[in-house]
Amino acid sequence: MPAIALRHCCTESWHAHRRQPTTNSLALDLSTLSHLLRRFSRSNLVVRNRLDADNRSVTVMLTPEGSKIAQACKAARARHEAVLLKGFDASEVQFVRDFLRRICSNVEGEPLDLPRRPRVTRQKR
Repeated sequence: MPAIALRHCCTESWHAHRRQPTTNSLALDLSTLSHLLRRFSRSNLVVRNRLDADNRSVTVMLTPEGSKIAQACKAARARHEAVLLKGFDASEVQFVRDFLRRICSNVEGEPLDLPRRPRVTRQKR
């Protein structure tokens, strides 16, 4: 399941607005978010409903199957976190989390200028 699930599908309901803050908080552009929601909907993981008051807004709720997967994601995240933070005391864990939040804050809204991998071309024999 894509990363969107790890961050947001663990709540019972969330709104996907055509406003920048939601797409920023997911680090996704609107078209990517729409595509993912369409895929989740086709897979019966979420139910999408347009709001009567604002036709530009969509309410997204997990289906029972989506809830099962969300719970599995939460459990997997907890297991991974336990491995990564093994041997850290509470203050060290807080220190790591604070720095990660600062890193995310620095990157938020900033395009990452990652080097592109060189294209590999095969030579014919």
